[in-house]
Amino acid sequence: MDEMNSDEMQWVAETTTAIAHLQAKTLAQGLMLEALITTHPHPTALRDQWDRLVSLMAAKSMEAKARSGREDQTRPELTRQMGLLTEKVERYAPRTP
Repeated sequence: MDEMNSDEMQWVAETTTAIAHLQAKTLAQGLMLEALITTHPHPTALRDQWDRLVSLMAAKSMEAKARSGREDQTRPELTRQMGLLTEKVERYAPRTP
């Protein structure tokens, strides 16, 4: 394998930095969501709105798949992340008291 030239090395460095920034933003947003979920003054309303948004996202994803004939590459991870957040919401706003 040939060694990378300076432009390729710069691209790799910039891509690595961009990914690190995205990971940091994701972690920070996750912490903020955790704080909002655990301290929301109306947990049942939060859960109901979350359910509506998750259902809407799932419907849009399935509609896009039907139109294109292929699944969006982000869908499996998005589904996993929404599941994890749903568990958190339900932990703090259970469906049955």
